[in-house]
Amino acid sequence: MAALTTNLNTLLDWKDFSPNLFEATAIFDGSEATPGYTSLSTNKQLRISGISFASGSLEMERHPLTRKFLVKNYVWENTVTITWREDENLSVWKFHTNWLKEFYNKSTDTYVIGATNKKKDVSIQLQTPNISGELNPLMVLRFWGMIPSSAVNLALGWDMSSEDGSKIEITYNFDGWDYT
Repeated sequence: MAALTTNLNTLLDWKDFSPNLFEATAIFDGSEATPGYTSLSTNKQLRISGISFASGSLEMERHPLTRKFLVKNYVWENTVTITWREDENLSVWKFHTNWLKEFYNKSTDTYVIGATNKKKDVSIQLQTPNISGELNPLMVLRFWGMIPSSAVNLALGWDMSSEDGSKIEITYNFDGWDYT
């Protein structure tokens, strides 16, 4: 009977994970200033409406004699897709276009040599609302060595809703990640 009571109490205290009930802000590392646009290098927060990444996977192999599975390889995932919420100053688009100038110079049609300002670190703070509507910290995801691997698109149009026009989805490669 005690086990039944414990199990019922566990079910009553259960709080389901809701992947759409969160607020997220990203803070880029401010140690390296981006030329031409320094306001984001002073730890300005950018808003995020979605994030998607895999944490890795195991490749398994069955042993021919024991028929038990053994770990053959760990496959690292190194991409993250972030959906940014653009503001009235086009902060996300300006930041990323200036970041891309660290890799390629359009006016001289040359690649920029050197490692300065190429890879960035980002801390993404996830918060969940409580019953009273206040935000409680959930966790901080930290990615380091990030480089954008997809195009930075700016979508404008008379037939677009403000919600559609305020989203910019960018995929990045990263060197590593952790959470606290």
